[in-house]
Amino acid sequence: SKMSSDACATNHVPGNTANGLAEETLKEGSRLKMSKEANVLQAEAAAKMNQLRLDHHQTTEERTMLQTKLEEEQKARLDMENDREDLRRKLAAMEEQLVIGGEIANNAAKHEAALRLANQELIAKREAELALTRKLNE
Repeated sequence: SKMSSDACATNHVPGNTANGLAEETLKEGSRLKMSKEANVLQAEAAAKMNQLRLDHHQTTEERTMLQTKLEEEQKARLDMENDREDLRRKLAAMEEQLVIGGEIANNAAKHEAALRLANQELIAKREAELALTRKLNE
């Protein structure tokens, strides 16, 4: 019984080296565990920061790509509008040429008709002169 009370007394003596070692071992284990947890948390935070940087960089690249695509589409639309305006001008010029050509063709047809009429009148005059000459020669 005395030995067990001595054993109990030994466990509670603050200067006891076995008890102090156990406490130090517990404290050291606790510190290592906390240090490992802190390292894990720090690594997770660093990974999250890297991911955020990557996401931000990717977002910036996407924004740049979208801006470039928008500018290209605006340029293409402007080019198409310019091409359409050029075609409209060419069509208007062709229509004008067609109208002028039609007027020229009309004028040519009128001149041709006038020439035919003048020719017919000339032929009629000659025939009349020949007839008159025949009558005078009879």
